[in-house]
Amino acid sequence: MARASTSKECHLFALSDDLLSEMIVPQCRALMMSRTCSKMRTTMQRANVGIDVVLTQKCHDIHRVALMAPSGVNALQDNFKIRRFESQSTGECVELKFFYFEELCFMHLRTLRMQQNQIADMHLVALLHCFTYSSGMITFEFVRQSLKTRHIPLLAHCLRGFTLLQNLNLEDNFLIFDSLLLLLDAVQTSTLRTLNLASNSCEDSDKMSSLCRVVEMSANTIQVLNLAYMRLYKLDMVHLVHVLEMCDQLQALDLSQNNLTYDTLIDVLHALRDKPIQKFKWGGNRLGAAGTFVLTDYMTHNETWRRSLQELDLRFCEVYGGMQHLGTVLQGCHALQTLDISHNLVYAHVAANLLQCSCIASLNLHNTHMSDFGMQLIIQTAAQSSSIKKLEVTGNHMSASTIKRLGHLKRTKKIKMEIPRQHCGCGTCRYL
Repeated sequence: MARASTSKECHLFALSDDLLSEMIVPQCRALMMSRTCSKMRTTMQRANVGIDVVLTQKCHDIHRVALMAPSGVNALQDNFKIRRFESQSTGECVELKFFYFEELCFMHLRTLRMQQNQIADMHLVALLHCFTYSSGMITFEFVRQSLKTRHIPLLAHCLRGFTLLQNLNLEDNFLIFDSLLLLLDAVQTSTLRTLNLASNSCEDSDKMSSLCRVVEMSANTIQVLNLAYMRLYKLDMVHLVHVLEMCDQLQALDLSQNNLTYDTLIDVLHALRDKPIQKFKWGGNRLGAAGTFVLTDYMTHNETWRRSLQELDLRFCEVYGGMQHLGTVLQGCHALQTLDISHNLVYAHVAANLLQCSCIASLNLHNTHMSDFGMQLIIQTAAQSSSIKKLEVTGNHMSASTIKRLGHLKRTKKIKMEIPRQHCGCGTCRYL
């Protein structure tokens, strides 16, 4: 049985809370009742019920969702529709036994979100077979699953039937060999808005060609493209850059952790010119002084980016020079809310100037080689900032007194941050 948000919010029936299982998450818009409740079944038939099954808590009896469903529900397919199935449980993994759901109809499923290896290996094949009937699937998120070679053809068969798909997320499945190629070749939709393939291997030209084909098919609609951790450094990026030029609706691009050089950055920035990019992630790729100058010059002369850019990720970019000029340009990005420049050489006065911006709400300065004096300047500036909500400063030099001031800042300003347990241990900070 799936439970409604509260019994008062259920538009079909009103039941006291003691009749509802406390183990099931209260986020369904209707109730699936036992077969003994004939009146309830009649009500469901008349109401053309749409069910949202959302599991967000640790639950060891998830099968009760299906066991308490009406018997012979296949006869009610026109009325009983599971439109959304999400499992968002955190903490320990939950094993979903989908053979308990064999009587439910997934024909009308529109949204599926599964994460964190929650499906037992022996049930995964049966589950994928069920989803082949969901031709109207719009959102398909299959993240961090233990996919094996025998699962790939079934998953590809599912994707081939999702012609209306708008959001595809296969992140962290660590697809290797020809697995990613088979799945990309199966995608036939031209309506994608979000494509997330992060942490899968795209190490040869065949996979790159298939990837570019998928992006090109949805060039008029795609808005979010995540290609992080895909080993793109081994490939010729010319084809992908050409496809990016066609994506006029692109708003977010993540190419982080691919070990790309600033030469590729030049081509990517050229492809993204005049596009209202809101999120740009280049972290983990090479930038250096030359690349920093290229990015600074680009943003200086690109009014569109200065108006639209909301999130910028430049962590691990080997920025050891030019950060001062880049910081000056970033102060002119009036929509910028999240900035990650961790693991680079950042001067304290540059970071302090960024904290003075009226728009930046999250700033990551982890391991930016700041001295204890520089950290005091950061704390003083953050205390005067009206916009900062999250600040990461661990990994820098801090004396015991500076750490104490940092804790006071966290309490008084209610800023989300991690406080080091002790000073950095260097000879200077130890005696301050």
